[in-house]
Amino acid sequence: MAGSRATPRNEMTALVSIPHPELLETAARELRERHRAANRMPRPIPVWANLPSMLDWCDRARACCAEPEPEATKAAEWLLDNDYQVQRAVLQVREDLPLEFYRRLPSVTSAVEEGCAIKCE
Repeated sequence: MAGSRATPRNEMTALVSIPHPELLETAARELRERHRAANRMPRPIPVWANLPSMLDWCDRARACCAEPEPEATKAAEWLLDNDYQVQRAVLQVREDLPLEFYRRLPSVTSAVEEGCAIKCE
């Protein structure tokens, strides 16, 4: 568009009204107190272990939905109508959070984990 400009992030933030900013600050402080940066790579998240099999699962589920049991008709219809959304989500995780990027993220540990590590050692 001619003459339009993108709103800078700091201006956009100023436009957002947080109803109770003190609650947000309290929640942030509590999270900070419960978590610490760890000197290790992040632990693998379960979705990574299952990503390769998710698309195969979608294919099998779609085949099962062709002639569903009467009590599963609505769920089968939903899956047949929306399976592309499930496939898109799987592909989006693969593209937007590649393993190489995930491995570079800082890892956090909670105070509970730290206490357990001290007791278990």
